[in-house]
Amino acid sequence: MIHESRLCGVDWVKLQYYRFESLGVTDPYLARRLQDCRFSLIEIKGLKEVADSEGVDFLCTAMGDVETLMDYVRFVEPRMLKVREADGRKQDFVDAAVRTGIPCLVSVDPLKGPFKVPARNWRTMFCIPKYPPSHEDFVGFDASEFDGFSSHYPDPKYPVAAWNRAKEAGKHEFYLECHVREDRDNDCLDYPVSLTMTELGRVADVVHENLPWQNP
Repeated sequence: MIHESRLCGVDWVKLQYYRFESLGVTDPYLARRLQDCRFSLIEIKGLKEVADSEGVDFLCTAMGDVETLMDYVRFVEPRMLKVREADGRKQDFVDAAVRTGIPCLVSVDPLKGPFKVPARNWRTMFCIPKYPPSHEDFVGFDASEFDGFSSHYPDPKYPVAAWNRAKEAGKHEFYLECHVREDRDNDCLDYPVSLTMTELGRVADVVHENLPWQNP
């Protein structure tokens, strides 16, 4: 998928690292799926090396608790962090991430209240973590208040619309995050919020066509 994403024209790939026991999941079906699709730190580091070889940058959401975050930072040595909305509301998690000194993208759900950016090298991404959100959730999106858009929509028109709003707002740096599945994969855990590789390519085409300004 990293190779296919690079062929689509992306600049970053992002995965997730977690220790299942830190997530507090009680639903049996969700628990089984999360256990089945988790990566080890060795696997995450290997996938980062694959991304490096493909010429795309690598991001990973190390989530759940501070121990998981710090294990990831020490072993993988990332150049940027990604923090999910739920962990961005945990003060101990945010404090630990800030202490690393590593630049960070954090997802922020405006419906859950304001988020105070804790460091100058942090950037915020608009995110409604529903599976999927409604169209009405997107209507009030103000690109001038965010540095990116984390899409939970299984439709490419939403990240494209977010990109266009960022351009209209005069943004010179803006990040798009899209969940992605292989074109014929109808059984992945994030299927309700994912684009196909074909749709991802369409989004990347729009982004690059709009670029005289800096590539996010």
